[in-house]
Amino acid sequence: MFNNIVVLTHNILETEDVTTSNNKPQLRHKNIIGLLKENNIKINFFTDEIPIFDISSLNIIDKDMLEFFRNCYNSYEGTKDKAYVDEFVGIVPCNVLKGKILFDYSKMLSWKQVGIWCEDTVTPIKTDTFSQIMKSAYNSFRVDEFINEYNLIYILNSIPGHHASYNSYGGYCYINNASICAKKLLSVNLDGKKIEKIAILDLDHHAGNGTESIFLDDENVMAISIHANPLYDYPFYSGHTSKYNLTFDPDVTIEKYFKLLEDAMQLICDFDPQVLIIPFGTDTYKDDPEASESCKCCLDIPDYFKISKYIKSRFSGKVVVTQEGGYDMNSVGNIVVSFLSGF
Repeated sequence: MFNNIVVLTHNILETEDVTTSNNKPQLRHKNIIGLLKENNIKINFFTDEIPIFDISSLNIIDKDMLEFFRNCYNSYEGTKDKAYVDEFVGIVPCNVLKGKILFDYSKMLSWKQVGIWCEDTVTPIKTDTFSQIMKSAYNSFRVDEFINEYNLIYILNSIPGHHASYNSYGGYCYINNASICAKKLLSVNLDGKKIEKIAILDLDHHAGNGTESIFLDDENVMAISIHANPLYDYPFYSGHTSKYNLTFDPDVTIEKYFKLLEDAMQLICDFDPQVLIIPFGTDTYKDDPEASESCKCCLDIPDYFKISKYIKSRFSGKVVVTQEGGYDMNSVGNIVVSFLSGF
């Protein structure tokens, strides 16, 4: 069933998710790994001590934002001015400063720049945030080494990325992992021919708004997203219905979802890419607790097999799947296995 597939990931983190929210990235990571092992899927674990690697040269993240991630929590710990931070929650904006800067923000303490880069109050910076997001980014950074050998690469990140743009983060996302994959693969030689076109099909419950923004003017990358209408769910301001944003409403059925998938695959086939990258979230599951009650998706576990099988029937090239959201911790592993098995 699982031939010519490799999983790229990091070791399970020892610390537990400390949160009252549905977002439990470390538990999701652990549960998915458990199901992958049960199904004897090959897993490539990268070392805990990741080497220095340069993602700023890929032009998917502002160098200043990357430095903010690196220095933010240490900056906070080094000051006595902690009136604006709930240490249990982590560092989140008390005021969104984007578009309001009237001075050189580099003179601010790093942690006080949070309102410049962050777009919400649910994506905190904690003591281990930088190391976690860099481990996830590193999984994607190594994709070019495996693309010729495997038809399907599943990049299991503990931290998702599809809401992160070049100069902003939010929605539990900090660095756009799928975009790292695309940038690394462009110009790689695949079967003796340079990769020149890549399609991205975002299959998370929420809009892949960060990915869309990064590749908006890139003629080599087509970014499509199937997601809940942002009138009802995050990010609320982006991802409205267009040629490349295919949205479902509260009355969505499996038939309506498949019609969106068919439309997306037709766009992809017309584009004729050599590689398809799928930022995949399990939060389209019918019982996912993070999806808005006003616009839940309708998918059950067997439906994910049907979705990937249909994608495979329309696209015969290389497929890279990056793990995005998913918040029903009892189902995430089974959903991922169901989805991967269709390829």
